[in-house]
Amino acid sequence: MELDERAVKFHTLGNSLLAEKKYNDAITQYMKAVEIEPRYASAFYHLAEAYEAKRLDDKSIAFYLKAIELNPSFAEIHIQSGLDTLIAGPLGAAVAEYKKRKTGGDAAGQTPPAETGAQPTPLKAGAP
Repeated sequence: MELDERAVKFHTLGNSLLAEKKYNDAITQYMKAVEIEPRYASAFYHLAEAYEAKRLDDKSIAFYLKAIELNPSFAEIHIQSGLDTLIAGPLGAAVAEYKKRKTGGDAAGQTPPAETGAQPTPLKAGAP
């Protein structure tokens, strides 16, 4: 699909503003882009990201769905991004700690606490 050059410029400016955390200004630019190019999936996707950054979930979800409708591959990208975030955050740390304790050591080959006479360290609430 050949895109109108004006829409691409608004989208590009929106990306710069989003990176600077100027969410309202980014939203304005993305809206201009999709007004010119109503099938511009990337602009809708980034518009959704800007609304998500502002924690306006209803608007964010609506624009993510529009982006996915126009380009179904955005669904896979969004799901993978969400999974990466979960694994990189507290959930990933909790899973790693669970696996470490389940095997009695870690990937570096530590000896399990029972074999050294040491007592396992209790987990702290909220600790990664």
